[in-house]
Amino acid sequence: MKKLLITLGAALLMSSTALAQRGGQMDPVKATEQMTEKLGLTEEQQAQVLALNKEFKIQVDKLRESQEANRDSMKKAFEQHKAKLAKVLTEEQRIVFEKEEAKRMEKRRKGMRADQSRRKPEGEETDMD
Repeated sequence: MKKLLITLGAALLMSSTALAQRGGQMDPVKATEQMTEKLGLTEEQQAQVLALNKEFKIQVDKLRESQEANRDSMKKAFEQHKAKLAKVLTEEQRIVFEKEEAKRMEKRRKGMRADQSRRKPEGEETDMD
């Protein structure tokens, strides 16, 4: 059961949390469908999550349009979205959600470090010089 919940949580996070971290966003309906499939959301939860996902997309779009989409504002919006989602989930779903979020963040940190190590310091010659 725990493995199933962890797997479901991973998919949930990939479908919803990565949205704010990337340049584009997944459609709120599609994100909700994936969360439903992976976490086994009830019909009532589906309606609540869909409303939250739509609200989040509007919030992020407004931030981007207003040129206020800096790292801190996006992070704050995402944290608020996660808190609202957590209120809709059961305890089991919430545990999986939190564990998978931690895994996703670690993977992202590793990816950022790898990307930085591929960059050449300023002034260093490249093959094209």
